[in-house]
Amino acid sequence: MKTPLPPDEAQRLETLREYDVLDTLSEQSFDDLTRLAAHICGTPMALVTLVDKSRQWFKSKVGVSATETPRDISFCTHTILHKDEVMEVRDAQADPRFVASPLVTADPHIRFYAGAPLVTPGGHALGALCVMDRNPRKLTDEQLAALRALSRHVVLLLELRKKDGELAKEAAERERIETRLRQQFEELKTSKAEADRLLALGQKSRRALLSVLQDEKLAAENMRKSEGRYHTLFDCAPDGIVIVDPKGYYLDVNASMCRMLGYAREEFIGLNATDIVTPAEIPHIGQALEVINNKSAYQREWQFRRKDGSVLAVDTIAAAMPDGNLLAIIRDITTRKRGEEELRWKTAFLEAQVSSSADGILVVDGQGKRILQNQRMMDIFHIPEEVAQDNDDTRMLRYVVDQIKNPEQFLERVQYLYAHPDEIGRDEVELVRGTILDRYSSPVRDQAGNYYGRIWAFRDITDSRKLEAQYLQAQKMEGIGQLAGGVAHDFNNILAVIQMQADLLKFTDTITEEQAGYAEEIINTVQSAASLTRQLLLFSRREVFQPRDLDLNESIANTIKMLNRILGENVRMQLKLPSQPMFIHADAGMVDQVLLNLVVNARDAMPNGGQLIIETAGVEFDEFAAAQSAQIRPGSFVRLSVSDSGCGIPPEIIAKIFEPFFTTKEVGKGTGLGLATVFGIVQQHQGWINVYSELNHGTTFKVYLPRLAKNGIKKLAAGAQVAMRGGQETILLAEDDPKLRDAVRIALVRLGYRILEASTGVKALEVWKQNRDEIRLLLTDLVMPEGMTGKDLAQRILQEDPQMKVIYMSGYSAEVVGKDFPLKDGVNFLSKPFQAVKLTETVRNCLDRV
Repeated sequence: MKTPLPPDEAQRLETLREYDVLDTLSEQSFDDLTRLAAHICGTPMALVTLVDKSRQWFKSKVGVSATETPRDISFCTHTILHKDEVMEVRDAQADPRFVASPLVTADPHIRFYAGAPLVTPGGHALGALCVMDRNPRKLTDEQLAALRALSRHVVLLLELRKKDGELAKEAAERERIETRLRQQFEELKTSKAEADRLLALGQKSRRALLSVLQDEKLAAENMRKSEGRYHTLFDCAPDGIVIVDPKGYYLDVNASMCRMLGYAREEFIGLNATDIVTPAEIPHIGQALEVINNKSAYQREWQFRRKDGSVLAVDTIAAAMPDGNLLAIIRDITTRKRGEEELRWKTAFLEAQVSSSADGILVVDGQGKRILQNQRMMDIFHIPEEVAQDNDDTRMLRYVVDQIKNPEQFLERVQYLYAHPDEIGRDEVELVRGTILDRYSSPVRDQAGNYYGRIWAFRDITDSRKLEAQYLQAQKMEGIGQLAGGVAHDFNNILAVIQMQADLLKFTDTITEEQAGYAEEIINTVQSAASLTRQLLLFSRREVFQPRDLDLNESIANTIKMLNRILGENVRMQLKLPSQPMFIHADAGMVDQVLLNLVVNARDAMPNGGQLIIETAGVEFDEFAAAQSAQIRPGSFVRLSVSDSGCGIPPEIIAKIFEPFFTTKEVGKGTGLGLATVFGIVQQHQGWINVYSELNHGTTFKVYLPRLAKNGIKKLAAGAQVAMRGGQETILLAEDDPKLRDAVRIALVRLGYRILEASTGVKALEVWKQNRDEIRLLLTDLVMPEGMTGKDLAQRILQEDPQMKVIYMSGYSAEVVGKDFPLKDGVNFLSKPFQAVKLTETVRNCLDRV
């Protein structure tokens, strides 16, 4: 399919010809922008391409060997159709416009292309600045913006190049006119000298006088012809030409000078040089007029004032004439000055880009000798000023290598790239002080393929590597937590069956006292196992969360007696609690569990005694502090610190201490769940925990929890014990575990309830539809098979019967039900495993609640 032509194709091609750039040699300024585009976008190929009538020609290229391609297969042909946007092809093999292009199916096998059109001030798209890759990809918003900005700089270079060509043509014409004027001056001087000689001879004889008169007439005729030629050149010259007397008054001016300053010729003649220059230039006029006395030449740039008061920049060449006056040729250099200013601005811009780059940049020539280095390069390697300014490259290389962790590998890579000038290199370098650098190197070549050197870029990626490590650790802990939560959930289902069966056995009338003791021992063992799964659930953040507003200082003070009993007499405990309350929104039991586990670990780290310090404080983190760590968030927090003077934690295991079942204690003396539980509780409270340890100097755990700005806290009322009561109501029981379902049914039937059973949510819904007028309570597990959870089942029933009472059962609940699904233990929730007494109390309370 043939690509449509732009609507301005004829004017576009004519504009391209005016720039006179096709088939020209490579130029350093274009090559620099092309390499910069490839570096910013991270691509191996980049081009400055111009679209002619039947081809696209490359003014500059990186990573491409060809110099042009046919227009009908090029990507750039499509780019110039959209002047106001970057054309991005993320996968050419998925784009019908390019899937059959030989540029895609054959070398260079282009898969990714992004091109910014080169739009002239007149609105014509001449070509594009584009980057390419052999792999599918896409650019970030910052890279797209940079590509657009660099394309505008390419157009600036084209404009400056065009203006330079025009200036060169003007200079050649000016040189031709000046040469002709000098010849005319020489002819005038020769004619006058000849006339003087003939007059001298006339004094000797009349005959000689007549001869002289005849010769003088001929000389005068020649002079008139010469003057005629001179005035023709004088009046037609494109530059301004003036004749000035020794006092600075204008005796004659040509038409170009009049047009230049806006005066008529009759207005100009008689003016003084001081009348047409700016005030700052007046002191220099005397120096210019000295040319007449010295019989010399003079060249200088001036600031002239036009008749309308505007200022004009001119370049003046002045010379003394034989008649004692001064002749000056004056050229308007406003356009040149503007071009020079634009070139200075562009150069300053590019230099500022290099200087302000976040990367350290080093440019070397083909022999590896330094050409340029920016300040960031010096900062990264801490290079002293005297070393950077020294021309001894060996000294600087030695200074840099001394800071590298693996200097042999570093130098080996440098030497390899110098030996393979066509290759682009990228790797990571680690410094002795721990800094990690991303090193990138690209060769510098012109269009003809000549090698000029290399550009090296060094980027400090230390912080990003640390954040990646923190993120990976967080992912690892999250995965372990999900596994632990799943294990605890399944285990709690098993414990729930054992618990209910033991309760049923215990409350049987025919059981002996000895058998009742056995049942009690089973129940106690179940509670111990439930405590273990509770720690797993706390770690995985799936334990039922019952927060309230509390003062952390008060919670710590309430546990002092228990902590003292745990520590023993050989550990000295010191409290550092501020006088103002430290309010948090937290589960009081979980907070106590955090403090208890940290204190137990501190005690075990000090077998021979020591000092334990428990401290709280309020801390604030701003945006800058939060950016330094993946854990920290901006805001106000309460910090709980637990420090001991014990043996410390070895560095090689400090990253594992929060993993469940990891312990350094002897078999039977630790489950490996203490710190894992602490980690889970802190995460569930939207906080984080840090650990600082030195061997033989002790360890400090710092827990950060969101702080509440309150003047008081609400106290939770303790629930009164309710006697075991039954009833006659009909209850729908939905539980997929048949053993637990049987045990719950038996316990409730013994108290007089009528039980309707279902093993899934789908079957429970069918049972409810058949008995909806009789069922008063839904008792359902949260997680059930066949795609309908207990929550889904309850919502379906409540839509049709809003008065239905619901109690949920689960080994964990927070992950399943979400933040907007409130659960209250003993009210509408039973945490597995539960005792028969707790089951019957909750059922009766729920049915009696209005």
